[in-house]
Amino acid sequence: MRALARTARWATAVATTAALLALAGGPAVATTPVPGVEATVAVGRGDVVPVVSPDGTTVYVTVADANNRIAVRAVDTQTGQVTGQDSTGNHNWSSITALSPDGSRLYVLNLDVVTVWDTASLTVLASLPVPDQPRPERWTEGKLNELALSPDGATLYVTQDGSSGIRSRGDGRVLRFDTARLAFTDAVPVPAMNVNGLAVGADGRDVYVGANVGVVHLDTSGAVPSVVGRIPATATVYGHELALTPDGGRLLAVNASGSGAADVVDTATDTVAAHLALTNGYANLHFPRAGADSTRFYVTTGTSTIRGSVLALDAATGAAVPQESLIGLTDGVISGLALGPDGHTFYVGGYTGSTAVLRIVRP
Repeated sequence: MRALARTARWATAVATTAALLALAGGPAVATTPVPGVEATVAVGRGDVVPVVSPDGTTVYVTVADANNRIAVRAVDTQTGQVTGQDSTGNHNWSSITALSPDGSRLYVLNLDVVTVWDTASLTVLASLPVPDQPRPERWTEGKLNELALSPDGATLYVTQDGSSGIRSRGDGRVLRFDTARLAFTDAVPVPAMNVNGLAVGADGRDVYVGANVGVVHLDTSGAVPSVVGRIPATATVYGHELALTPDGGRLLAVNASGSGAADVVDTATDTVAAHLALTNGYANLHFPRAGADSTRFYVTTGTSTIRGSVLALDAATGAAVPQESLIGLTDGVISGLALGPDGHTFYVGGYTGSTAVLRIVRP
């Protein structure tokens, strides 16, 4: 495989990352973020969900420990060694995580609780249940699906499916969490039963929500977020997961329910720029990510019988870039993906046999 990032693209990625951190009010980081050194690190049990510090020196993984508690582990990206760990609460399926722009706080959603971790000490600052979802008597609350932070780190957004009754479903919602107060403040209903992916624009105002009706655009500039509209032609992609380029120009919406379909959205007009068929036949597409220089999207694919891979796409057109794809990284499905701030290191959660591992890859 040829290198994922040529020198010019890598330099642009570094400059873009530094500029975004400055806009977000984060602390100064190294002029050149540290690239990871290739390694395969055993980190625990269950799904491995990685996020990377702004300077590239540490990757935080969320897994289950031996007692099935939620475990956060810090891995040194230069040595591949686990340098710190702590556990709390019962682990229920896979966790969803978000790291603050300055790298000081890690937010973990597991079942119906958001846990806030201090990354310096790897200790829990707070564990907060998500507010009860208004619903008719005997209806069941909707599933909580995704987290996303505003660029300044002041607001955490959480998506939740609609509640359900007998042959009936309600609308989903997006909740807003004040990270300074450590409190949920409000929620906006979304006209869709299934509300999944989240992407927040660089200005912090535009929030995109993946839903069964398509991609819904929210405006958060008012006292309470409001629905601006729905992007036409994305409704064919069911169970959206989203990625937004750092320059805000392109949005990738992938189908997480097996069809292998995706859409590239032009956010200037909120229209679909390209419909994509990324795989032949059934495939799990997950964890779309945007490269720091806004020229690439990456998305994982794999099934229980096909080894997990990362597909590279041109962000402007959605065209496949096969020479930059990473093929056969893990046994079965990839459980998490993060891109390093250097622009060409990948952190991939998966399995080697029955062991949950973090793979650090520099193609």
